[in-house]
Amino acid sequence: MNDRLEKPALEEEEGAQQDAAKKMMEWSGHRYRSFQDYVAYREGDPTWVLAYKLVLRFTGIVLMILLSPFLIIGLTIAFIAVF
Repeated sequence: MNDRLEKPALEEEEGAQQDAAKKMMEWSGHRYRSFQDYVAYREGDPTWVLAYKLVLRFTGIVLMILLSPFLIIGLTIAFIAVF
């Protein structure tokens, strides 16, 4: 009888986790796209703006590389918690 009560709660929790993950993916994808649009070279940009955008793009790449181990560790912990 106790199993019947726990199953719907677990299914609701899994659905909530999937919704949260989907929202986070959408948010991060939107932020990444807006960053890429901001640092994109445009035809009329002066040289100093091009240099500024290249520095920003390089900084973004370095930041993503630095944060990737934390992302891997966080995902590993999340998968361990789920299973």
